[in-house]
Amino acid sequence: PSVHCTHTWGSMNNIRVLQRVKSKNLFNFIQKGKLDSDVAAAGDAFKIFLQAQNKLSKEKDIRPEEQAEKLRDWYSHFFPKLAAHPVYVKALEDCDHSELSVPARDGNDAEVKVLVHTPKHLNNKKDNVGMLYAHGGGAIAGTAELYKPMLAKLATEANVVIFNVDYRLAPETKCPNNILDFYCALKHVRENAENLGINAEKIGISGESGGGYICFGTMVKLAMENESHLVKAAFPIIPMISDYVFSDPSAMTQEERDSVGGLRSNWRALAQDLDKQWSDPLLFPSKSPDWLIQKMPPAVIFSAEFDIFVTETERMARRLRSNGRLLDFCSLPGCGHGSYFNAAFNCHQTFHTCYRQAVEEYIVNS
Repeated sequence: PSVHCTHTWGSMNNIRVLQRVKSKNLFNFIQKGKLDSDVAAAGDAFKIFLQAQNKLSKEKDIRPEEQAEKLRDWYSHFFPKLAAHPVYVKALEDCDHSELSVPARDGNDAEVKVLVHTPKHLNNKKDNVGMLYAHGGGAIAGTAELYKPMLAKLATEANVVIFNVDYRLAPETKCPNNILDFYCALKHVRENAENLGINAEKIGISGESGGGYICFGTMVKLAMENESHLVKAAFPIIPMISDYVFSDPSAMTQEERDSVGGLRSNWRALAQDLDKQWSDPLLFPSKSPDWLIQKMPPAVIFSAEFDIFVTETERMARRLRSNGRLLDFCSLPGCGHGSYFNAAFNCHQTFHTCYRQAVEEYIVNS
């Protein structure tokens, strides 16, 4: 894109100054320089998909509808295979599952379905941590239903009630309405916290990959509205937040370079008009100015040594740190994008242990 829009999404007026947060420096993993042996031996089905789309993109422009169709097909075949692992089967059994509907509100134009995963040992408690979660899939694929096993596992490991938001996907729904789905779900849960068995002052937001974009976009929205107090902490995981994929691939890591073709189509799917929204932090959260970052909820950012978003994630972590909003940064060594979803890998338990520790230290005990 060559035409940059004039900022119309906010100003420095009415800034609510938030106190700088202090990190407990929980995570200091030494990076390995190579994939874990179990990850390398198993191969990476998602990497193969990305490489195929990247190769295709050199032959033709991938239409957003085509990218979405192929990624949705990949998710529908691959995630049920992951969910068959006994770890996930048990996690589903260890949770009670319900559903709530968020009415259209706060400028949104649709109801939002939310699946609720409550560990059975938390059922009779009224002071639980609530975590709203946005599933992955580049914001063009995946569903809350597909993620039930993975989020049941996260709920039981982290001792939280998970609100699994079934936000609308691009290209059918464009930015910022997918973010509004999540934002409205957050406000609904906060307002009904007592009836939902959670503590309104212990609510977090999270999501991975494209869901990390939804999470970060909600951080932007909360900052714009001076509502970051609604969230105790944000936990974006391997988030998709930047226009970095439109830069020169020769300067990228191999993982980033392999994903360029498909991800460019992802962003075109999300944008109403990519040129006009080019500078909008609701589309690219990494373009938030410092004064807006200073108004965001405090965050723990999770990355991975060989992630496809590693550069943009680490850069954003540094910006949050310098602006007093980074609680912690966790880069999982030896694994790639979403490797931890495979319950057979060692990094699966490493991730869940780190996530639980972040919840305990930055939401429960903070």
